[in-house]
Amino acid sequence: MKYLSKQLITAPNPAVTPEEAAAQLNIIHLDAAERTVLAAKVAAATDAVEKYLHRPASPQSWAFIFPVVQGALLEMYYDPIIEVESISASGADLPEFELLPLNPPAVKVISTVPPGAEYLTVTARVGFDPLPPSVREAILQLTADLYEHRETQLETSIAVNSSFAFMLDRYKQMGAY
Repeated sequence: MKYLSKQLITAPNPAVTPEEAAAQLNIIHLDAAERTVLAAKVAAATDAVEKYLHRPASPQSWAFIFPVVQGALLEMYYDPIIEVESISASGADLPEFELLPLNPPAVKVISTVPPGAEYLTVTARVGFDPLPPSVREAILQLTADLYEHRETQLETSIAVNSSFAFMLDRYKQMGAY
């Protein structure tokens, strides 16, 4: 069963720092203004990579809300799951559960759900830990491309970088994100 809603609990650290992006671009002196611009380009590139992959890049914690249905498998569409931190129903912890390596990953609640509980809350850390080198490189390349072509008027056309898909397709997940 798919979750009804989700809420970000712990935001991720950037997958790539502005300093790493500056090194990719051969920027020797990174002042505060350029750091701000690069941080925005890194955020945009990371978002684009996550949307392309249909999965989060950096580790982050989310709370997923499910209706209570006895015996149902709780499908977690945020693969890769690093760990399930907790499961609760109406404020009561449900310490017995099993993370199943299905596609999508699922959680099976073993603990008894309290009578009258309507919702289960699954808190999980998701994302790559560590970030695969090819995903990191795709974020760096896209950041550099966004930085180098940040003006609205271009004298040259932008070509599609074929290595972007080559590096990311093996990590791409079909499904909801």
